[in-house]
Amino acid sequence: MGTPTQEGERVGSGGRDRRPREGSDERVDELNGQGNDQGIGANEGLEGVNKNVERANGGAPDFSTIIAQQLHNLLPAMLAQVGNQGMLEIKMEYDGKGGVVVLTHWIEKMEYVHDISGCSIDQKVKYTAGSFVGKAITWWNSQIRTLSRKVAVSMSWNDFKFMMIQEFCPSHEMQKLESELWNHVMVGAGHVAYTDRFHELARLVPHLVTPESRMIKRYVYGLALQIHKMVATTEPKTMQKAV
Repeated sequence: MGTPTQEGERVGSGGRDRRPREGSDERVDELNGQGNDQGIGANEGLEGVNKNVERANGGAPDFSTIIAQQLHNLLPAMLAQVGNQGMLEIKMEYDGKGGVVVLTHWIEKMEYVHDISGCSIDQKVKYTAGSFVGKAITWWNSQIRTLSRKVAVSMSWNDFKFMMIQEFCPSHEMQKLESELWNHVMVGAGHVAYTDRFHELARLVPHLVTPESRMIKRYVYGLALQIHKMVATTEPKTMQKAV
């Protein structure tokens, strides 16, 4: 039995019935306040970067500089808030190594950043090239010397991706993937498996299924006979309708 204390508080064996000391509550409030201050500080820092870049460019924002600075300044605060709840990994640099799989995943990541940042079409190549390091930046500098900087950064996004695939993906690896795509067909009732692998191969060797009409034709060709006939009669104009 514990003994009564002032204000009616009971103290059992080991002090298990004691109320937390007020200092603990104050410490929690302090930590919460620090977390909020970090988030506010990160946002203020981003606004300052954007204004500085706009002034440097005569009021016209340079998306490549803005996005790079935003990621650089925002990541520490994001990682601090994530803490032990999970890991956040964003690697934007590309060094020209890893073959077609690494390159394709990196391109998809860059396209996602383009979308969420509002990067305009004519800025995509310029911004993406700013992420090159090592072997990749050496290759890009050679393109600038050959084509001129103006021509290099103004090429279409699809042409840019195709050039990268030609340069950084080993020919034997590409030939294997190309062969798999040409011979990819639906087996049994595995429509979902066929579709998923088709999309994956299309991302790895996009030059074989560009434009979209060519992709649709190849996709329908590999379907099981009954499904092939049914889809072909609808004459789909988009991959979404073909699937």
